[in-house]
Amino acid sequence: LTAEFAPGEQEVTAVFLADLWAALPVREGADSLLASCADGYAAVYDAAFIRDYRPFLILAINGQGPEKWPPAGLRFNPGPYVISVAAGLVPAVAQLMDAGHKRPWGVTTLEFARLEDRFSAFFGGPWAGAGAVARQGRELWIHSCSSCHRGPGDTFGGTKGERPFELLAAQARHSPDYFRRYITAPKGLVPAAKMEAHPHYTEAQLEALTAFVALGAVPSP
Repeated sequence: LTAEFAPGEQEVTAVFLADLWAALPVREGADSLLASCADGYAAVYDAAFIRDYRPFLILAINGQGPEKWPPAGLRFNPGPYVISVAAGLVPAVAQLMDAGHKRPWGVTTLEFARLEDRFSAFFGGPWAGAGAVARQGRELWIHSCSSCHRGPGDTFGGTKGERPFELLAAQARHSPDYFRRYITAPKGLVPAAKMEAHPHYTEAQLEALTAFVALGAVPSP
């Protein structure tokens, strides 16, 4: 692979998530693989993504396993494991909107689960009757935003965002313009913001995400 960890080519020893899935005793009904990382990051790979983009778990870099990482040219240790996707294997990876969300390092836990179970809060309650736009926002949240943010209750997600979902929901409902601007350019509003900017999100995507998150602040009838 080219520039996977440092400039130039590296040779990686890896196992495709599809092969890992086939080799392990996976609970009946599972339709996704969820990865959790040591730094509070997370990633979601549903069956269609695994089939179409061929993500892989890296076991060694240039012949050296995690016990000898970081690899040459890298200042931080990406271990114990890394999951990645590569345009060199699947050209469509180059067109992925948030490919970085599918390249977590520091992976410590893999979980085979039913997506609707691990994100159950978003399929009931105020989201039970979600319209088409909010449902599009739910897909965006699950496959991108959940890398750093948990939903309500036991909803799967990362913790790097360090912002309660209830706060995000209140902002989306009561200050939607601020919510959208924060997504596209967070440091322009909060210079110390940890969140990465997402200027590539379209107006339709921002509208969908705002509609979805705002439902979390809808008063109970």
